[in-house]
Amino acid sequence: MCKIDTRIYHVLLEAARNAIREMLLTNETFYYCSLIMLDDATPCITAWSEESLNRFIRMHYGTENVPESEKLNFRWSYADSTYYAFGYNKYFADVEKLFEIDDYPTYDQKISVWLQQMENVMKSLDEEGIFSVIEDRKDIFINAEIMPPDESNILRGKRLNPAETFRAWYEDNWAENDSEDLYEHYYSLHHPQTCKVVVAKPISDKGLAMKIRRDFNVTLGINEFIVKCNNTPIVINEDFDYDLGKKILSEKSLYSTFVLLEKNEKQ
Repeated sequence: MCKIDTRIYHVLLEAARNAIREMLLTNETFYYCSLIMLDDATPCITAWSEESLNRFIRMHYGTENVPESEKLNFRWSYADSTYYAFGYNKYFADVEKLFEIDDYPTYDQKISVWLQQMENVMKSLDEEGIFSVIEDRKDIFINAEIMPPDESNILRGKRLNPAETFRAWYEDNWAENDSEDLYEHYYSLHHPQTCKVVVAKPISDKGLAMKIRRDFNVTLGINEFIVKCNNTPIVINEDFDYDLGKKILSEKSLYSTFVLLEKNEKQ
């Protein structure tokens, strides 16, 4: 490794080691842990445990008793996990400073160097036995990934994991897609459909208006919102989770008289 590669490796190794060690002290059943680089942003840790997934599902749906196909929508979603960017503020300050150094001939070379060192770090941590708290190493998938994803994530995942572990992750994320659909499939797992929430008819009931304001995360002040609800149609949230919106409307049928959801175009 050249000088800059070596520096990246050691600084990132220390930060990731500290963050993962602290995370594993929760004694939860982790099945996924990865170093993630989102676009041109400093790498950070993300992870899922069975317990954190169940908590998320319960919060999202109001129950853990949902089809496995629904759970799969979030099972590998780096951004939905409560462990996304775990320990970043505490451990990754030096990594961030190093990442901001623009000492590369091209952008692509910078990304390539960092992804290589991210993989080296995860390999070293595995060899150190940091995941030995997991009863069986085959039960946790580790990786070094770029998001939005490309097929290099597959190659790194294959190199870093036992064949059985890699196969389970691959089948959940990629196996049913041909090469032209890989990006769209993986991207959709991590970027749920969003929508605009529109109040289409005037709401004279202030109590109902306040409930709608709460459930759809409206940022307008209470009085301003109530006034605007009598001057419809009005968009009250530009970027709301579409599936969650449908769930709210199905559970609170009165809302449907006044509220419409308009899907946003996916980026």
